[in-house]
Amino acid sequence: MTQATFRQQYTIPYFLCDRKQTIHLSMLVNYMLKVSGEQTAQIASEQQQTFFHEQNRSWIILAYEFDIKRLPRRDETVTFETYASEYNRLFCYREFKVYDEQENLIVATTATFGIMDLTKRKIVRIPEAVAVPYQATYNKQIRRTNKLEPLQTEQALHKAYLVRYTDIDQNNHVNNSVYLTWMLDALEADFLTRHDVCSGVIKFEKEVSQAEQVSSYVQTTIEDDTIRTDHAIQSSTVTNARASFYWQRSV
Repeated sequence: MTQATFRQQYTIPYFLCDRKQTIHLSMLVNYMLKVSGEQTAQIASEQQQTFFHEQNRSWIILAYEFDIKRLPRRDETVTFETYASEYNRLFCYREFKVYDEQENLIVATTATFGIMDLTKRKIVRIPEAVAVPYQATYNKQIRRTNKLEPLQTEQALHKAYLVRYTDIDQNNHVNNSVYLTWMLDALEADFLTRHDVCSGVIKFEKEVSQAEQVSSYVQTTIEDDTIRTDHAIQSSTVTNARASFYWQRSV
């Protein structure tokens, strides 16, 4: 079966970029979700809309896996492509690809989605009727994401953040892009200036709500030419999200 593919062009504005004039990773993620939302609005049936509205359910992100050749630059026009590749009873896997103006692939991302019952705050089964319009392949096997390296918080750098009203999305929890901001902000400015992220995995484990305080932990490991940062977001003694990113020195 050929998946239903959706493509959309955007020009990257300066106010979503960092001092190196490349888009913030959190903002790139927001573009990806905008594109997937546009596809859903285009192909979702009235039956699907009723399912989500009447049963108070919503798609949520559970994990991302990034493969980054380079991030889009200020004023660059890029094409976002997305499609749902597979699903099982609990998870749907959506692919995102970003192409430059010459159609060179510069970013590839796999996102793991689930459906949450917003009343019970639990993941529920994905009905076949919801998945069918995306033409994704059903595979009962649950994919395993790439391994996350352990982080020893007592040896890690950390920063504290108070969750703001503007960090909360329509599902009444912290938007997934905010976790990326917290994680990368815990790194020193000199490191971020001298390095570019080239791959990574982030997993969201427990929700964070408004007015909570979280700590962003980061630990850097350098082995030969491999530079890795391991991250954790914690509230009280609960780990809310974890990630590992790999970096290369900026040219």
